[in-house]
Amino acid sequence: MIKWTNLVAVSAILVVAAGAFAQTPPTGAGRPGGQGGGFGQGRMRMMGGGMSKWMQIYRSDVQTDLKLTSDQKDKIDAIRDKMQADMRASFTSGQRPSREEMQAAFKKADEGLGKQLVDILTKDQQTRLAQVNMQINGSRSVIDPDNAKDLSLTDSQKTQIKSLIDQQQEANGKLYQDQSLDREARQAKVESNAKALNDAIDKVLTDAQRTKFKEMQGPTFTPDPDN
Repeated sequence: MIKWTNLVAVSAILVVAAGAFAQTPPTGAGRPGGQGGGFGQGRMRMMGGGMSKWMQIYRSDVQTDLKLTSDQKDKIDAIRDKMQADMRASFTSGQRPSREEMQAAFKKADEGLGKQLVDILTKDQQTRLAQVNMQINGSRSVIDPDNAKDLSLTDSQKTQIKSLIDQQQEANGKLYQDQSLDREARQAKVESNAKALNDAIDKVLTDAQRTKFKEMQGPTFTPDPDN
């Protein structure tokens, strides 16, 4: 079973990359069992918020919910390993990549992962992955192009929601620069920001959109606290 460490490994490569990866150890790197705890989630929130739909595939509880076969897991592992190698190769200067470079690298890797997972996952698994992602990421998921279309978001709503997400991203970025905060305090503030964002986005949606968004999430997904 692929544990949360695999997701941490992917996000660490995407966010810190090559030389800077060695200079900035991930939060929680010393945790028993070698698991990196909140580094993956926190850093991804800093970059732009919730984890992408495709990257959720590296959570073991998501894999369990999707009932992935051993063959599917092996193929997904191989994609992760190649993605890490490609990301290391793309940053050869040894300097910390800029925020724009990190975002571009993440987008490229995420799109590549998505194209490959379409060939690995069944249609039902792809649908369920989208549902689980909405439950994990909360109301910010409405801005996903497919979700926005299904919910008939107006241009005004899209603009408002993007502004709210940008504000959260900026706030979380400052948290990760604040060296006075320990891991627990930082994570608590990140989670508080996420809740505030969900509440703010809910207010942008109409009653009908909120009802439909809830229906789109499908059966309840129960996260594994050990992930």
